[in-house]
Amino acid sequence: MHSSIVITGATGFIGRYLLMNFLSKGYSVCAIIRSEEKKTELIKFLEKNDADISMLSFVISDLKDLSADMFEKTGFDAWFHLAWAGVNREQVESEEVQNRNVEFSKKCLQCARDLGCTFFGDFGSRAEYPADIGVIKEIMPEGALNIYGEKKKEFYEYAYGFCKETGIKYLHYRIFSVFGPDDHPWSLVMTACRKFRNNEPMEFGACTQMWNYIDVRDLAELVIRVFEKISGGTVIRDFNGIVNVASSKSRRLIDYVREIHEVCGSTSVMSFGTKEGFASEPKLATIEMLGIQYNEIPFKDSVLNILNTIEEDK
Repeated sequence: MHSSIVITGATGFIGRYLLMNFLSKGYSVCAIIRSEEKKTELIKFLEKNDADISMLSFVISDLKDLSADMFEKTGFDAWFHLAWAGVNREQVESEEVQNRNVEFSKKCLQCARDLGCTFFGDFGSRAEYPADIGVIKEIMPEGALNIYGEKKKEFYEYAYGFCKETGIKYLHYRIFSVFGPDDHPWSLVMTACRKFRNNEPMEFGACTQMWNYIDVRDLAELVIRVFEKISGGTVIRDFNGIVNVASSKSRRLIDYVREIHEVCGSTSVMSFGTKEGFASEPKLATIEMLGIQYNEIPFKDSVLNILNTIEEDK
């Protein structure tokens, strides 16, 4: 029998695909949603993708007043926490916004305990590392890219200790450059797809740094595969709870850009500058240790999926 899951941030780019994947595997899911409007949007997305929502329920909360009393039942098995505001460029350095994220995340963790959850998973990012770190290992380094990254680390420290004390299994999924049709329109991949399709010129930095893109559908699959391994009893010695989740292969950012250009069949003129960006090259030690293998979606096919979606929305 599959687990009963709680997900916060289920209407976000990653959350909706994770939710959809859980439902497709027969899990019962309770999504915590900020408003009825967001609930309606999520249901429309799921129905558009032919998801079976018969095992889906909702709790309406902005997390300020979250408590176990808001749920129709207790006895949930796992909690996946993706609700984290201020990930856009304007608010990653906002102490106020990021401190509020930590506060609400602690409420979620405490609520998970009260509901009887035996697993709690949250999500970090490349921002937990400073710019010049090199290959990204599954540790928490000194320094961070910005305040957003610092506060993610702060909550990790709290959650790791809380879960160790209460006997809850804890995973801190560190994710990298996730992309897909519902990504931010200003992201590099979405901007390049749009401009290259219209044969518009586009300027880039040097793009010589190592990078790692993963299709959001692959990310959702990996998150669940790791959860099933760890919650199923797989033990990793000296495990600190951190799992890097990314594509199996990193390559130069310029190679990704050129492939998007090629897939689009574009005549756009690409200009590359001299300014170097920070690298994002994760080491996938835990996924390799767990022996997780799956059919990864080729980058070309992911780009074609985005282009098809753009055409449908015209």
